[in-house]
Amino acid sequence: YRLKGLQEKAEQIPELQEREAELSERIAEAAKEHGLLEQTVRYLKKAREQFSVHYLRELKERLEYYLAELEPDRKVETALDVSLQMKVQELGAYRSLETQSTGQQELLYFAERLAVLDVLYKEEQPLLILDDPFTNLDPGRQKRAMELLQRISQKRQMVYLTCHEG
Repeated sequence: YRLKGLQEKAEQIPELQEREAELSERIAEAAKEHGLLEQTVRYLKKAREQFSVHYLRELKERLEYYLAELEPDRKVETALDVSLQMKVQELGAYRSLETQSTGQQELLYFAERLAVLDVLYKEEQPLLILDDPFTNLDPGRQKRAMELLQRISQKRQMVYLTCHEG
């Protein structure tokens, strides 16, 4: 009985060896893929750091410039993360834009988009298409935004669509 069991196990050896070779090959492929994924993660972390160091600082500077142009009587403190999520300092803490009025949110997003264009396109001046960007601004902010657009239009081609006066 024991001999029969050993003989059956012996007959399984070629099949098990084939399975072992197959699994070894899969392990080698998985190890190679794991190495590539680790390398990708390192590159992404490095790119994120470089983005944070280089682009975020410059982006924040340009954002502050545009906000000063759009809100000359008010110092708006902002913070940006690597996902370009903006927060506004209010009552000693940084808060999400949902705490701001619709018009203020519109103004902040507009300034952020202009800042992104400046940072990403140093030499080129891509066409700027604006579709009723100032709908929720009060007349004073709308006037300043239009004056800013007038100055920007001296360097950049733009299409401005609106169904309102302004």
